[in-house]
Amino acid sequence: MPCCPIKANHISYSDTGRHTGQHTGKHTGKHTGRHTGKHTGKQTGRHTGRHTGKQEADHTVTIWTVSREGDGFRLDAPHHSAACLVGKAGLLPASDKREGDMATPLGDWPLRYVYYRPDRVTLPEINLPSIALTPSMGWCDDPDHASYNMPVDLPFAASHERLWREDGLYDLIVVLGHNDSPPRPPFGSAVFFHLREPDTAHTAGCVAVSKEDMMVLLGAADTGTILRVTHRATHRATGDNRPEGAT
Repeated sequence: MPCCPIKANHISYSDTGRHTGQHTGKHTGKHTGRHTGKHTGKQTGRHTGRHTGKQEADHTVTIWTVSREGDGFRLDAPHHSAACLVGKAGLLPASDKREGDMATPLGDWPLRYVYYRPDRVTLPEINLPSIALTPSMGWCDDPDHASYNMPVDLPFAASHERLWREDGLYDLIVVLGHNDSPPRPPFGSAVFFHLREPDTAHTAGCVAVSKEDMMVLLGAADTGTILRVTHRATHRATGDNRPEGAT
């Protein structure tokens, strides 16, 4: 499905884990974040692609809140506020999410790592692992495949998204910790935080902001940052607090 299929399954505080940052082909375990040729293990904490900044999760949790504002939605972080887009079907409890339902899951989603288009984007110094995209990178959205909600190498026979797009929506992608530990079909795949273009009306279940806003937001992001999607009024919060709904 174009522009981020959907997911469900709430992620606990203990799952704000680390990725290593390379793209691989075979995927048999949890995400390593690597894209090289074989994807087998649990998160290792190493980043073998381009990695700028911290590698270890910060003990301080910072909440970025996505909530309704008037007829639209807004993302509020402690250092920046921006209009944002959510799924065409609106917001849905994470336990009700299903693949292809066009809804953005409610809940607390850790920022895992960043994909970027090196031919279009100069990535600033950031405190998240980062991976340069290539045309051979994809993401499996087939609930019947063992690599569901995992990065894959193309060509790939099962249903998938291409991460290297003609438009600019995936020039910057923040992979969120949604339905990833482990992935559970059919509760949603490729729920990302990514870019919007001027004519973008909605996403297929992701959260999207302008490139300018994304650059400002990423400047303060780290592995302790949580994207909180909520029905409640906007609330800015930082500190050593567990995210909403954490177990």
